[in-house]
Amino acid sequence: MNRKLVIITSILLVFACQMLAVSQEAKKTETTPQTMIEQHLIQKGLLSNNNIQVSVAGKTVTLKGVMATINAVKNAEKEVKNVAENYTIANELEVKFSAVPDSVLARTVQDRINSFVFYTIFDWVTVEARTGTVTLKGSGHLPWTAKQIQTVVEKIKNVQKIDNQIQFVQGSDYIRFQAARAIYNDPSFEFYAFMPVPPVHIIVNGPEITLEGNVRAESLKNWAGILAEFNTDAIKIVNNIMVIR
Repeated sequence: MNRKLVIITSILLVFACQMLAVSQEAKKTETTPQTMIEQHLIQKGLLSNNNIQVSVAGKTVTLKGVMATINAVKNAEKEVKNVAENYTIANELEVKFSAVPDSVLARTVQDRINSFVFYTIFDWVTVEARTGTVTLKGSGHLPWTAKQIQTVVEKIKNVQKIDNQIQFVQGSDYIRFQAARAIYNDPSFEFYAFMPVPPVHIIVNGPEITLEGNVRAESLKNWAGILAEFNTDAIKIVNNIMVIR
């Protein structure tokens, strides 16, 4: 009887050891760099439906797949770096493009910029789009305006690449506010001052003012130029306002 008990006990011990080995192997598999990275991306809401393929070779992590925006692509790389600090990241992720017309994409981007809280009447940015590549042109009155606007555009779907040509222009705040008061306190433009996107933008570069924007009458364009010329200390006024009827 004791012999049978010893045999049974031995069998159970062998079985327990095998189960422990399997458990340890499974645990080891779960904590591989690839699994760790994938779980982290899932937790951050970046990996779903196998949209990102993660592979690890030596000390290099390669990311492949398709994301919704440039911002998502950058965030994926950032989050991988957070959990794989000693690895090189090869980011081969692409941005999905739904073949929208260039005019539609350009309008979408322009509307998003116009509604950006830090885009003011002292900045002027225009947008061109060509098969997913967006070109930003214009001027910003603060050193970080170009970077802020790029961040906004990176969150827009179908934007695959950004050519940021926005320039920082240094000018007198005093002249800026002189021109703004002269134009938007005038009865002809007073109503426009309360619009989400005022029609006349004032770009001050040194002692010069460039007026940009869109108005509905030639008389309004000319009047904006006169107001800026006779009510500011600017030495030159360039009136680039477009008349759209």
